Amino acid sequence: MGTRIAFDVSINNNAIQERTKVYRHFFESGGAMIDSSPTYSLSEMILANV
Repeated sequence: MGTRIAFDVSINNNAIQERTKVYRHFFESGGAMIDSSPTYSLSEMILANV
């Protein structure tokens, strides 16, 4: 799964909570590979909190 646009959201609790749900569903469904980079801003922070 890529994280560049869909997961690079502003600091907004609702947006972060929604993205966290997507990550959890991804992992629970067997997902294993996530494309990320420090240049993707908040997307890595959101992933780190899953």
